[in-house]
Amino acid sequence: MRRGTLDIAFVHTLPGPDNEAILADSLVHRDAFCLVVPDSHPMLEGREAPKPAALGEEDWIALESARSPNYRSRFVAACGAYGFVPRIRHEAADIQSVLGLVEAGLGIALLQSAVKRNRPPGVAFVDLPGFSLDVRVYMQWRPQSQSQSAKRFIELARNFGIKA
Repeated sequence: MRRGTLDIAFVHTLPGPDNEAILADSLVHRDAFCLVVPDSHPMLEGREAPKPAALGEEDWIALESARSPNYRSRFVAACGAYGFVPRIRHEAADIQSVLGLVEAGLGIALLQSAVKRNRPPGVAFVDLPGFSLDVRVYMQWRPQSQSQSAKRFIELARNFGIKA
C-alpha cells in the first residue's frame, strides 16, 4: 500500500501510526470468539455460560504460538481479563487441526464464531458473553491517489454500509 502497488487491501491488523497520514481505514467486520468443546462435554448440560474458574480447570488447545506470537499474547490476556488462565496442553498448526483435537476429546479451544459454518460433527460452540477477544477485518486505501477502479470499489463499499 505504501509503495502504491495496491489501491485497496483487507487486513486483520492495522499498520502503525506512521501510516495514518498515508492510509485511510474502516472496520468492515468483527467476529467474536466462541468456546469450542466436544459435543459430549458436561459444560453443555447447563444453559448458562461457563464460569471462568471452570474454564481454568480445562485442558486447552491453541494455535501454535510461533504462528502468531501477537495473537497468543492477546488470547492469554483476554482469558485473564475474563477470569482464568488457560492451561494449554496441545498446540495445532491450523483451525481444522484445533477442531479435530477438540472432537477427539483432548481439550477445549476458543475460535472465531465464523468457524461455526464449517464445524465438523462432534463439536459444539458456546458463546462467552463479555469475552473481549475478536477478529477484526479492516479495509485500507490510499485516499490521496486512487485509480478509477479503487474509487468505484470504495463507492460500492459505502453502498454496503462500510464507512469509507
